[in-house]
Amino acid sequence: MTQATWLTAASYTKGEPFMLEKTGIFAREWLPMCTQSQLENPGDYVSATIGGWPIFAVRADTGVGVYRNTCRHQNMMIVEKPAGQCSVLQCRYHGWQYALDGKFIGAPPLVAPADAKAPGNNLVPLATTTVQGLVFCTLRDDAPALVARTTLGEAEGNGFAPYFLHARMTDVACNWKTYVEQRLADGWQFEWPLLMVHANGAIAEQIVPRSFLRTRIVSLTRDVAAGRTEAKHAAEQAIEEAAPRVEILQQRYESGETTLLDLPTTHAFRARVQAAIVL
Repeated sequence: MTQATWLTAASYTKGEPFMLEKTGIFAREWLPMCTQSQLENPGDYVSATIGGWPIFAVRADTGVGVYRNTCRHQNMMIVEKPAGQCSVLQCRYHGWQYALDGKFIGAPPLVAPADAKAPGNNLVPLATTTVQGLVFCTLRDDAPALVARTTLGEAEGNGFAPYFLHARMTDVACNWKTYVEQRLADGWQFEWPLLMVHANGAIAEQIVPRSFLRTRIVSLTRDVAAGRTEAKHAAEQAIEEAAPRVEILQQRYESGETTLLDLPTTHAFRARVQAAIVL
């Protein structure tokens, strides 16, 4: 039997616990970044700030790469839109340019590096892999291989096509842990640390912690050719129904009512969070 584990209100409402999660969880684990379907053509890109880390994914002729979203000149942001298409990556502040594979191309003479061929001019790549059409990345330089995603694997046996499509993006006024706990209570399957999968395997939700009080949910649906419209509607309805309930739960946590959702799955999740942020 799972031991009861509770977190304090500060864990859901304060910046310090979130910073510990940033370094203890988000900087160390494999994170879902986007779907391959969002990056079908060279130059397609998706950017996000996941747990305080600005990153982006882009398709080059050689495949999909994920990079830190900071220019090597003065660490300014390269990609400012959440999604789009481009032929060259360029920092708008000082004009440093990069190819779609992250390699430095050039810069205006006044801000150009002394050695244009130095590897340190290139964008910082992240380890990247793909599972059933979901692009995962990690900030760790020594990251172990991504363990097989059992929830996604089990879902594949239900007769669905083996990859996901982007369905909808929704911002929810809650801590990321609040969202995970509510989905666990709803019976969804959890892929540590930022992916929820519906029990039928047709819907997945990418959790993007933007701050300790704001979470973006990217709803994804299996590419079921025979019922793509219905599947997309189901994914949209799932988040529409969940968001108000999660925000109410967040308000109750903020008021100090943190001993809610007394379930083995939520206790196991809280225990894993606590273990990950122990210094």
